[in-house]
Amino acid sequence: MEVLAATNGIFAIFAFLEIIWILSRGRHGKQFMENWRFYADHLKWNLDDQRQAQPEGIPLVEPQHRAMISTAITMEDAQLQRDFQSAIHALKENCLQGTEQPSDLKQPFQRPNPDEGDSHQLTMDKIHVAFHEGRAPHQFVKDVDRLKQLEEYPPDEKDCQFAEPEHIIDMEHKNVLVIGHPGVGKTSWSTEILRLWASGKAFKVFNVVLLVKFWRFNNHGKLSLRELLARAETVQRLDDSVWHVIKTESTKVLLIFDGVDKYSRKEDIKAQKDDPTYKNDVEEKMPVSVLYNKLVAGKLLRGTSITTTTRPTAVKYVAHVSFQRIVKTRGFTSENVEDCVTKFTQGVPGAKEKMWGHIKSNIYIFSLCYIPRNCFLICHSLLQMILYESSQVLPTTITDIYKMAIKMFFSCHNREGCSQKEPEKPKSTLMYEAFELQEMLNSLEKIAFKGIEEGRLFFESSEVCGLEDCGLLHKLPDEQPSLLSDRESKSQF
Repeated sequence: MEVLAATNGIFAIFAFLEIIWILSRGRHGKQFMENWRFYADHLKWNLDDQRQAQPEGIPLVEPQHRAMISTAITMEDAQLQRDFQSAIHALKENCLQGTEQPSDLKQPFQRPNPDEGDSHQLTMDKIHVAFHEGRAPHQFVKDVDRLKQLEEYPPDEKDCQFAEPEHIIDMEHKNVLVIGHPGVGKTSWSTEILRLWASGKAFKVFNVVLLVKFWRFNNHGKLSLRELLARAETVQRLDDSVWHVIKTESTKVLLIFDGVDKYSRKEDIKAQKDDPTYKNDVEEKMPVSVLYNKLVAGKLLRGTSITTTTRPTAVKYVAHVSFQRIVKTRGFTSENVEDCVTKFTQGVPGAKEKMWGHIKSNIYIFSLCYIPRNCFLICHSLLQMILYESSQVLPTTITDIYKMAIKMFFSCHNREGCSQKEPEKPKSTLMYEAFELQEMLNSLEKIAFKGIEEGRLFFESSEVCGLEDCGLLHKLPDEQPSLLSDRESKSQF
C-alpha cells in the first residue's frame, strides 16, 4: 500500500506539471479547446512533425497509438455529424410547419361554401414577388403627372430581373440588401428563402439558414452571437452541434436580418459601425447593433452570407455596409395580381370576371395592388361587396378602398359571425353605415402621429392602453418563456 501510494504520488506530480505546461502553452497562443487541436498541438499527432520536434531520449507516439487517436477522432466526428443531421432535420421540420400558413394570410370572412374548409386560404408557397437590381428603374421628375407614376405599378415581368430567390443570393453575392415599401413582401420573401432551404428545393449549398427579425430585439440588452441566433424564427433550440457547424463552417451559413426599419435602435447600427469597445469574439455579449455590424463586416463568422431587408426610409442606417448586391422588390406584377384575384374568387361564379375587370380598368386601384398586402385587402373588400352588396357600386378611389378596408376590420373584429363556421351574411348597416367610433379613432390618430414624429412603428402596451382590442392594432407574438430568462415579457403592437 505504501509503494502504491508513493507511485500514485509520483504520477500525480507529473500530471500536475503537465497541466501547468498545457496551460502555459495556452497562454502563448496554443489553443486546445477542440479535441483535434489538442491532439495536433499537444500530442504531436503528425508523426513526421513529431520526430522533428521531439527531443532525443523521449519516446514517440507509436503508430498503433496514433491509429487509436485517429479512430477516436473519426468516431467523435461521426457522432457530431449524426447529432448535427438530427438537429437540422428538427430545425427544418419546425420551419416548414411554422411558416406554411401565417395568420396574416388567413381570410377574415368565411366563404358561402364553408364545407370546403381552408381550401381557399393562401399559403406562403403561393406568394411570389418580383425584384430588380438597384434602387429604381424609373426616375420621375418632381412635377410629373401622377398618372404616369401610377402606370408603372404593378410592374411588367420584363422589368424584373430575378425570377427566383436563389438568383439573388449566391456565392458571388454573399452580402445582399433588399429594399421594399411597407407590405410589399420583404418578410414573406425572407420566409420563402427559409422554406426553400428547409424543403430542399433550393439553397442546398448552405448547411444552416436562419431568419432573424430585428423587431424581436427591441427590448433586449446585450447578447452573445449564439443567444442572438437562438432567437431566430422557428428555432426552438440551437443545438451544440449546429452551433459548432456555424462556427467552423461559416461559409456555408446564410443569415437573413429582416426589417432594419422595425428595430428600435436602428440609429445605433450607423453610430456603432466602428465601435472598438467589443472584441471580435462570438462568446462576448454585445448589443444587437454591434453584432450585426461585426457580422456584415466579416469580423464574426467570416465568409457567412448575410441578407438584410429594410424599407427605403431606413437605408441610411446601413449605408456604411459594403453590400455586394442591392435589389428592390417591386411586389406583384400584373400577372401576379390577376392570379391573386383568381385564387380569392374560387367557388364564386362570375366573381373573378367582375373583380378583375373592375381592378384593371381603374388605374388608382390597380396601382395599389402591386403591394401584396394592399392587394389582399382590396380582394377581400371587393369580394364582400360582390357577395353581399351586389347592388352597390364598387369603389373607384383609393380613399373609398381605405374606408372600406377599415370598416371591414371593425365589422369582422366585433362580429362573432366571422369566427363561426357558417356566418350570417353581413348587413349593409353593419359594414357600411356611419358608426360612432370618433373617440377611439382620435386616440389612434394621436398614436399614429407620434409614430411618424418619432420614426417608429411599434408601441408597447402602456402606450395603447384601452385600444388593444380595437381591431386596428396588430399584437406581435410574445417571446417563448424559455427565451425570456430574467426579463419580463413586454407586448408590442
